[in-house]
Amino acid sequence: MKILEYNDKKIYFEPTSKFKTVLIGVIFSNELKVEDLAKRALLAKVMKKKTEKYPSEQALLHHLQNLYDMKFASFISRRGLVSSMCFFIDSVNSKYLEDKINLLDESFIFLNEVLNKPYLVDGKFDEGLLERERRLVIDDINRIYNNKTLYATDKLVQHMFSNEKYHYRLSGELEDVKEVTLNDLNDAYDDLLNNSVIELFVIGDVTEEEVMASVAKLQLPTGKKMDLQYLDTETKEELTGEEIIEEQEINQSKLCIGYRSEIRYIDDLYYPMLVFNGVFGRYFHSRLFQSVRAQHSLAYYINTSYDERKGSIILTSGINNKDYLKTVSLISKELESIKEGNISDEEMETTKKAIINEIWKNDDNQFGMFGEILVATENVPLKTKEEKVELINKVTKEQVVECAKRLMLDTIFLLKGTSENNGEGELDEEDNE
Repeated sequence: MKILEYNDKKIYFEPTSKFKTVLIGVIFSNELKVEDLAKRALLAKVMKKKTEKYPSEQALLHHLQNLYDMKFASFISRRGLVSSMCFFIDSVNSKYLEDKINLLDESFIFLNEVLNKPYLVDGKFDEGLLERERRLVIDDINRIYNNKTLYATDKLVQHMFSNEKYHYRLSGELEDVKEVTLNDLNDAYDDLLNNSVIELFVIGDVTEEEVMASVAKLQLPTGKKMDLQYLDTETKEELTGEEIIEEQEINQSKLCIGYRSEIRYIDDLYYPMLVFNGVFGRYFHSRLFQSVRAQHSLAYYINTSYDERKGSIILTSGINNKDYLKTVSLISKELESIKEGNISDEEMETTKKAIINEIWKNDDNQFGMFGEILVATENVPLKTKEEKVELINKVTKEQVVECAKRLMLDTIFLLKGTSENNGEGELDEEDNE
């Protein structure tokens, strides 16, 4: 990866001949603030639908189709205590076309149109478009309630991190979304351009000279220099293992358990933590899946996810109501077993192979490479895939045990199904990925 400079902004350039398309984009990053989330979520959606030159969605889509079906997207992401708004364009590499059109140029020209010339009515964003996007965001928030796995996980997060920014929903709270005005949207747009850390990226089979020539088509303000916190170090002084039970008339109970490790991606135990999470609950071969689901038939699905910027692990599972205490007890027993060093060579080897396979797969798609670019923007020394593989292979059982011992129970949330045949005879499509 090369880091180029353009008008005091960094361009993260990944030259690669692996793909026939070129992925470019802009990242606007700011401190994560609850009062900004709803405004920015709506802004990201409104800005990608119309521009001054393309005043309807149909006109905008027609333009992209004429550029060999160029793809355009925007989204909001969270990294630690940072909120980022990203705009992407994925276009066919012009070297594969008979036409002489320069699609890299066209990508930056279009991005310039989106960012600098949004569709306005009397100096404000389109009210009709705002209302439509607002309804869609509200629908998405309400849809969480209907997906009981998402709902239970969300409830765990809200309880476990109630005094930390981690519990903020990227779409904003429902009432905040309802209250966003056109003036709020205009203010959010001005703030985006003038009070963000602005960075660009290019991934594809193009030269540095081509990148610098094309990026000149995009005019952006300098942006701000800020010391952003990409690691989320907010935590609790005391963990009580709080248990929360909510009842609903559903067929399958949802069990979520939250742990804290305080091990993050800059720490020495980061790679051992990846292996521990794999041994414990991330994969089909993991201890929890094999024991809780396969051997004891206590769960319809069970897996764990590790947040490397927060240092937390969240376990999600679908169970029968009557098996709640048995399941929690068995999960605790398996964790204690790992803490005591009861880890087989096969578990270590299979987990390492799974993680290494993911490392190589990330290098085979542009969005995997984009993930590496995000890490680079955080001023963290990048490791090659070979270096990562070596670090995974070097992880010892003793290090995995140390990670297990660092894991502390924070919160248990049970969404308790109260229907008569709770979960019996059903099997979710959800499973460990």
